[in-house]
Amino acid sequence: MKTPFELSLDIILIVAISALIFILVRSIFLWYWKINTIVENQEKQNLLLEYLLRSQMGNDKVDMLLGNKSQSKSNSTTEEFNIEKFKAN
Repeated sequence: MKTPFELSLDIILIVAISALIFILVRSIFLWYWKINTIVENQEKQNLLLEYLLRSQMGNDKVDMLLGNKSQSKSNSTTEEFNIEKFKAN
């Protein structure tokens, strides 16, 4: 018969192995169904759409529409830099 320490060690070992298997299987499924790529593309699309809105309506109206707090000019510059990076892809 096992002692309580051995039983708890077995349970910890089973949980650790199960977590490792879950992470491995999850990453395989994400790779196979290309979920990561889909999420990246949606983030790029949202950034480009926000850029288009800002160029059409202006920063203040877009901030109001999206519910954002007032943004500094440095944040807007960062968004434009990211858009230029996406255009290269």
